[in-house]
Amino acid sequence: MSTHSDVDEAKRRQRAFFVAERKNMSQAERNSAAALITSHLRPWLTSHSPHRRITATLPFGTELPLHQLLQQLVEEDHFEVLMPICLPERQLAFTPWYPGVEMARCAYAPIDEPVGPRFGADVFDEVDVMLVPAQAIDFHGYRLGHGGGYYDRFLAKVKALSAVPTLLGMVYQHEFVPPGTFPVDEHDQAVDGVVTQLGFNWMF
Repeated sequence: MSTHSDVDEAKRRQRAFFVAERKNMSQAERNSAAALITSHLRPWLTSHSPHRRITATLPFGTELPLHQLLQQLVEEDHFEVLMPICLPERQLAFTPWYPGVEMARCAYAPIDEPVGPRFGADVFDEVDVMLVPAQAIDFHGYRLGHGGGYYDRFLAKVKALSAVPTLLGMVYQHEFVPPGTFPVDEHDQAVDGVVTQLGFNWMF
């Protein structure tokens, strides 16, 4: 029987594998993938977001470079974009992001976060879509994240709401993988769909 430490080590190995795969991609390949995902995602969001309110994360390192998509959603499509703030005990809050918003260094991770009011899961009944980060996602919607567990904890709260946002992962096509590629824990939260360069993949 696998122990918790065995599962963590297996996830760590798979995470390192997918990180290395991303590093092997050229910037042109990343930009091409981002452009294709934007072409699928932007029209879908504009027709499936009655509140015009979503969550997203800023790309870091070799993640999908979707800055232009986020800017278009805010400035042209009039979306409110909320981004995560790391809190103690691996919890999350969310705050509005827009081009030019003040940023500050996160106290718990080597990233910058928007400065602004902080919202918890109690306001997420008016969030239409959560764009959830991942290193990889399997065909059942389970994510291999960055290892902190922040999103799984928050998604568990969101799924208890009466109105649950659509949970949508975004990964490169080679990161949308068969079940069993990485282990899944009982606390892991699945997304409803995945967007890659080739389009949408729904879990229901």
